Amino acid sequence: MSDRSQPTGGGRSPATGFTEGSVTRHLLNLTGFMVMGFLAMNIARLAEAAFVGLLGTAELAAIAYNFPIVMGLGAASRGLGIGASSVVARSMGSGDREGSAVLVTHCLWLTLTFTLICVALGIPFAEPLFRVLGARDEVLLLTLDYFNVWILGLPMFALSMVGTSLLRATGDAKSPGFI
Repeated sequence: MSDRSQPTGGGRSPATGFTEGSVTRHLLNLTGFMVMGFLAMNIARLAEAAFVGLLGTAELAAIAYNFPIVMGLGAASRGLGIGASSVVARSMGSGDREGSAVLVTHCLWLTLTFTLICVALGIPFAEPLFRVLGARDEVLLLTLDYFNVWILGLPMFALSMVGTSLLRATGDAKSPGFI
């Protein structure tokens, strides 16, 4: 077998990726595993809300106050991943594996830098932000407790999200779904 036709971890040769074969099959492979990932994330969110709801309404309100921030920073992270995966996929499609590796590295550094800036700005500005959103008294304290834990996890969350997008861009549709 030539080096060109040996399968990679994703089951495709490095030279072809998504550039050969049935478009329908590629779309089903990508969406099938993405749907599994989204289902897992949404089930986890539902379980979290159900558990926190058992703790009390103030606790559930604290999560609700965090929702727009969590969604906004999650969307920004997904945007980084989408943009980077487009660039990496084009680089892979042209056969430039070394250039693709450099792009992946730069994107991961960009993601880490962006999220660390969010952490550095988020912690000191959280209380005024949540006050503007209407959180008061016990709910404000619970909101800040939840936010401080969540924001510290943002870099790892964003790196995993962007990393899975980059895996798909390199032709591996299965690993991101399992991750």
